[in-house]
Amino acid sequence: MVRFLASRSAVCGCPAYFTIEASKGAVKMWEIVVAAGWGWLWGVVAMIAVRFLFRIRGWTALNYRRESIPLGYGLLFVPLFLMEAVWIAVAQQTVELAVGMLASAGMGLAGWFDDRFGTDGPKGLRGHVLALQHGVVTTGMIKVLAAFCLALLAASVRPVSLLEMAADVLLIMLSTNLINLLDLRPGRALKGSGLLLIIAATAGTLPLDGVLVWACVLGCMVAAARDDLRGRVMLGDTGANALGFLGGVLCIHSLGVSVKIGLLVLFGALHLYAERSSITAYIEKSRLLRRLDEWGRG
Repeated sequence: MVRFLASRSAVCGCPAYFTIEASKGAVKMWEIVVAAGWGWLWGVVAMIAVRFLFRIRGWTALNYRRESIPLGYGLLFVPLFLMEAVWIAVAQQTVELAVGMLASAGMGLAGWFDDRFGTDGPKGLRGHVLALQHGVVTTGMIKVLAAFCLALLAASVRPVSLLEMAADVLLIMLSTNLINLLDLRPGRALKGSGLLLIIAATAGTLPLDGVLVWACVLGCMVAAARDDLRGRVMLGDTGANALGFLGGVLCIHSLGVSVKIGLLVLFGALHLYAERSSITAYIEKSRLLRRLDEWGRG
């Protein structure tokens, strides 16, 4: 559980600084602000580069309004995750979350492969499995296999039982694909990713390095949100997979077993629903969900 703790001045008794409680210690508020600020700055600069580079390279696609816009701006999260992984391994001298960050970056690259070379063929896990039965290996199936291998890597470095590790792998894979399922309207996947990060921070206890990663990624998401919500760019499988995977990684490091099981049931149910119906249609039928979905769009 993330909790704000106020340390009082010995002179006047007023709050001198704030810290956020995490496992094995606490992180000072100024460290959170610096991490979030760095993520925001990276997001601002990277979004400018993305809009310029993607237009030149022709990395565009038609959105749901049939407008040609840059596809896969989520690529900006990949180098950010790699930098965070190096910082965790070198400065914090911890391996578990560093491996998770590397795996998250790898999942982003797998999404990039799908964005660049994928076709409008089979959709959903059932569609990819049916295509495989007919001897066709889709980019989506390659991405599923990549998600399994990377989730296994991220989960296997944690000192937990084999059963919990299996649950961790499944939770990472489901969270990865769930955010991908949401990426059909401007800002929807970012909001889903933000909710996943909030769950990781409030329903459990993040490790020290996880708190700063959480703040940095959230800052970058805020920087990217304006163009995403206005439909100027598309997150793509690149960003949806990277953020969904990272959300799953932070959840397995933060949450207790009972909360993980609850999320597995919820995410599993949402996947089953998505295989048989449309999440977008359900959102549009719900007044509350529709307002949340449309919030912030220009």
